[in-house]
Amino acid sequence: MSVDRGVYARLSEKIGVVGYPRYIAILEQEMTPEEAQLAVDLADGISENDLAQKMKIDARALNQRIEDLVARQFVRRTKDGHYAIPQMPRFFPRLNNTPKLRELWFDFFHSGDYVEIDVAHMKARAAKRPGLRSHKIIPARKALLASPNLRKEQILWYEDMEQIFAHSDALSQGGFNKEDGTLRTRDGCGCRRYWGTCESPGGCTGWAWKKGQWGQENPIGLPFGGRNQVTHQQALDSCDKMEDYGLIHMSPNTAQITSTCNCCECCCEIIYGFKKLANVWELISPSRYRAVIDPEKCQGCQTCVERCHFDAVEMKKTPGSKKMKAFIINEHCMGCGLCIFKCPNQAMQLEIVRPPAHIPTITMAELFSGRV
Repeated sequence: MSVDRGVYARLSEKIGVVGYPRYIAILEQEMTPEEAQLAVDLADGISENDLAQKMKIDARALNQRIEDLVARQFVRRTKDGHYAIPQMPRFFPRLNNTPKLRELWFDFFHSGDYVEIDVAHMKARAAKRPGLRSHKIIPARKALLASPNLRKEQILWYEDMEQIFAHSDALSQGGFNKEDGTLRTRDGCGCRRYWGTCESPGGCTGWAWKKGQWGQENPIGLPFGGRNQVTHQQALDSCDKMEDYGLIHMSPNTAQITSTCNCCECCCEIIYGFKKLANVWELISPSRYRAVIDPEKCQGCQTCVERCHFDAVEMKKTPGSKKMKAFIINEHCMGCGLCIFKCPNQAMQLEIVRPPAHIPTITMAELFSGRV
C-alpha cells in the first residue's frame, strides 16, 4: 500500500511551521505516516467514532494511539473535549530518540530555522494576549541576599529560589552528580544536550509542591527529565553555583510552576532566539525587580557589563569623576540580579519596581491555552 508522505507537510502546517523542509524531515523520523495522519484528523475535529471506523480499529485501540500522541506532545486535549495540535514540540523527542533524530534536531537549531520559527510563534502569542508573556525571569537568590534594602516580607516566596525549595516536598536537579555532588556540563539540560553549544554547568531544577499548595497536586512529579533527586541543601548549593557561573533563572510566567530553567544566552532556545531576532525585554516578562547603582560606590570596573545578558548596563562619564561609571538602562533590565552580587564594591542592589500582581497566579494550562 502506498504511503502519503504529504501528510507530514499537512501536520507541519497544523503545528504552524510552513516552508521548513528540515522540520518535515524531523517529523518523518518522529512519527509514522499513520500517526501523522491521526494527529491531522484529530486537529480537523473528526470524532473518535468516525476515526475508529475510518481506521478499522476498535475504540480501545484508537484511544491507546491517541494517548501515545498526547504523551509525546503532538496532540493536546482542549477544554471542550476535542483535540488540537500544539505549537512546535520542544527540542528533545519524547520517544524514538535515535542518533539520526538527534542529528536532525542539531542541524535544525544551528541552521537558524528553529529559532526563526520559535520567535515568530512567541511574537504571535504575545500579540494574541497583550500584556501576558509566556516566560518570566526569577531573580538570583544571591542578588536578593545582597540587597539590604529589601525586607524579607516584601519578597514573594515564588520569586525566591530558596523559599521555593522550602515549599516543596521533593527536589530534582539536572546535571547533578550524586557521586561527588558536582554539576556536570550538558548532561542536565535538554538545550545543551541537543544544541551542544557551551559548557555551562547544571540544568533545569524541578520540584514537587506540597499537597494543596495551589489547591492541586503537582502534575509532574519526580524524577523528571533525567534529573537526579537532591536534598534542600544540595539544591541551594547547585543554585548558587549556577548563579556564580552567570546562568539566568527563567520559568513559565506564573507562580504555579514546577521547574526552573537555568539559562545561558547561547543554548537557551528562548533567550538566544529573542536576543538574535527580537527585543528580549518585550517578549519575556522581567522579574518584579530592577538593578540600581550607587554612583558614589561605582569604580567603573565593568563587571556588571560583563555579567549582563540583556545589554542593560552602559558606561558613562560622570561630572566630577575621571572614571567611566555604570548606569542601568531601565527599559532593558530584566531584574535577573546576576550583576548585583558580583560587584566588588557593593555598589549595586535590587529594588522592587512592580507589584505582586505582576506575576500571574494562573495555572500552567491557563497560561498556555492561547498557544498558536
